[in-house]
Amino acid sequence: IFGQFSLLNLLTSVQAIETDNRYLEDSTYGWYGQFSVLLAYTDFWIMLHCFLAAAVLGLLRLLDRRASTAEAVQEDIEGYRREEDAVGEHA
Repeated sequence: IFGQFSLLNLLTSVQAIETDNRYLEDSTYGWYGQFSVLLAYTDFWIMLHCFLAAAVLGLLRLLDRRASTAEAVQEDIEGYRREEDAVGEHA
């Protein structure tokens, strides 16, 4: 949710960036000194971080699920082999 909020804030804050006249030439920081520009950069990096963190967490969950599924299958195979050995001993 925070990443989506940052994305929406990024899209709406870009409209407030001033590019007209020569106002920015007199500023110490130039174009980057505008509050809207700084807010847009901050929102972009926060959004990117949130979405990448969500992707990494999703990938880790997928890998964990695959590992637990493979472990369950291996346990089933071992149980089947034990049953075959038990039946073979009784025969």
